[in-house]
Amino acid sequence: MNCKYVENNVINYFEGNVSENERIRMKEHLNKCKKCRIFAKEISSIWNSVISPASTELSPYFWTKLHNRILEYEQPKTWTLFENPLRYLKPMGYGLLLCLGVFLGNKIGDSYTNKEMSANLERFEINPYLEVFSGLPEGSISEAYINLHRDF
Repeated sequence: MNCKYVENNVINYFEGNVSENERIRMKEHLNKCKKCRIFAKEISSIWNSVISPASTELSPYFWTKLHNRILEYEQPKTWTLFENPLRYLKPMGYGLLLCLGVFLGNKIGDSYTNKEMSANLERFEINPYLEVFSGLPEGSISEAYINLHRDF
């Protein structure tokens, strides 16, 4: 008998689901092989704890407490605003922070955009190179382009 066979059938050995001949051969192998003996002891301790778990004694008030908890759970809950104020104040605070962030971001963005646009307007108005195109015929694409940039 080899170690692999014993490892695969050790639970059957503890349950008594092996033939008498197999049981004797496994017992002889366990007496000879230290590795299998240690493995069988580990499995045996696990097996015995599963089969006979430690008994627990219930408190004499267990059933009363359980019954009271069930009744408490089944009663309808009524919530008031002042019962748990953090329940309402936290989301309101987060919403206020979000609105404040959006407002400030919008203001900062507008001021940047206005400065950027005014700088662009000054650049187009001061740009002397646009004067080169002053002699373009009316209605041409180039004139429309220049007029478009002068309007900004």
